[in-house]
Amino acid sequence: MSKILDRVGQQLLVADKDPNFGNSPILVAMSNPKSSFYQGLAKFPRRVLYSNVVHDLSVPYCTSAIYHINPYTINESDIKTSKRYPHVVESEKRSPSAQEHKDPCVHIQNSDPNMEIDISNSTGEHGAHLKQMLVDLQMLEWERVACYFTEVPGMAHFLILNQPPMLPGEDVVQHFVDNFQL
Repeated sequence: MSKILDRVGQQLLVADKDPNFGNSPILVAMSNPKSSFYQGLAKFPRRVLYSNVVHDLSVPYCTSAIYHINPYTINESDIKTSKRYPHVVESEKRSPSAQEHKDPCVHIQNSDPNMEIDISNSTGEHGAHLKQMLVDLQMLEWERVACYFTEVPGMAHFLILNQPPMLPGEDVVQHFVDNFQL
């Protein structure tokens, strides 16, 4: 079991060298537009990402939204949620400001899980892999649904995936069900 976890950990950190993919990390190979994985993903007419906007320790916003910035960390107090789905941020058509729009960023686990670390000037193979994955995945069209949980900081995935009665993520699951399309 420890070998499996070690391998998965290396894959998630983009630190593996998979001989089946020319010694590239498997996630880099999968996010390449020429790969069968990417081409299969591209065939879906609709791709939806649900992302918690702040305080998610397991999957920060930029990772789950496949987006280079988190516009919600600028003015967290301005976040408005839906009346029907209290944990779903009201959709607003807005473009990032000049301050927010910068080169690709990724979240790297550290003491501040919402901190964006600029990789635009990263050197070495790892930084290049991260940038390329972000650029390639952003070429696909994504619908992004922003969620906002304050009940248990860092535990959004736990709240969404747990079963009722009346847990805070139930409205997000209902949003998914109400908006599901084949």
